[in-house]
Amino acid sequence: MFSYVADYISFRTRAGISVPIPIDRDASLDYIKPHVELRGRDSKGDMMSGSVISIQLCVGHRDPMKSVESAEMKAGYGIEGDRHAVSEGVRTKRQVLLTDEETLAKFGLSRGDIRENITATGIAIHSLKEGDRVSLGGDAVVEITGHCAPCARMDEIRDGLRVSLEGQRGMLATVISGGTVNVGDEVKALQPAMS
Repeated sequence: MFSYVADYISFRTRAGISVPIPIDRDASLDYIKPHVELRGRDSKGDMMSGSVISIQLCVGHRDPMKSVESAEMKAGYGIEGDRHAVSEGVRTKRQVLLTDEETLAKFGLSRGDIRENITATGIAIHSLKEGDRVSLGGDAVVEITGHCAPCARMDEIRDGLRVSLEGQRGMLATVISGGTVNVGDEVKALQPAMS
């Protein structure tokens, strides 16, 4: 959506970010078209919305991940029933691990292999940055806290996987707004948190 204000156009992205673009009122607006054609993608062309295709709970340190159809996210705590759910301390930045199906496929992995909580498709999880917010379903919102470094357990899946997954295992997040997340729900990148 475009709106003329003074000497710039305010362009509101699908993620709700208002981007002012300086204009010369006598000039053509053709230079804006590439931004319009990238609707639903970031500036690199990476998808910024998709859907949840798997939800996994970590129920114990070395226990297999538990696949569920829905999960309750609690603000400032994490996913109910997941061992990483904490309300204080440094581990609050590790409440949720998100990854995308495309990355799993690239490495020949199955959902839950890298111990992610949320597996999505159609959204480039690794293009998100620290501070970006992501909505999961209708109410839940998480804030990205950084990349999840691959641990030695990745080499238990396949020798050398730890090194291969560097920067690609997934994104860690903390729960900002609680809500129920279901398999099939929309995953959407929102505007970054305000400082």
